[in-house]
Amino acid sequence: MKGGRTWEVLVRAVAAIRKALPGEKNPEALAILAYFAGAYYNVEELTRLFGREAMIQSSFWQAAWAEGRVEGLREACVEWIEKRHPALLPRALPAIEACQDQAMLRDWIRKTADLDTPAFARLLGID
Repeated sequence: MKGGRTWEVLVRAVAAIRKALPGEKNPEALAILAYFAGAYYNVEELTRLFGREAMIQSSFWQAAWAEGRVEGLREACVEWIEKRHPALLPRALPAIEACQDQAMLRDWIRKTADLDTPAFARLLGID
């Protein structure tokens, strides 16, 4: 897809989607096309073509963004538990990996320093 002729195909596809699906459905369709085009073009190129607002308004983009935030919080949680409660880490990993709640992950991160290992295990529900 990368390169001269294929970029023009992508440009035409974006124009066709905007014409065929005006309004509310437009960002979703553009986000799906951007997802597949992302294998060949970088974020700057795609943002220039699709428009930043169109990309960030789609539920597809927002879900990917939220998942990225959750994954970052999971990584931070693992690092803090590894530092403060290393013996607990093997049992804590499944609970961390299963958690989708950003607020809960933030709470776990904050409390790693405040609680002893048994209390922290209870907080995670793995005691």
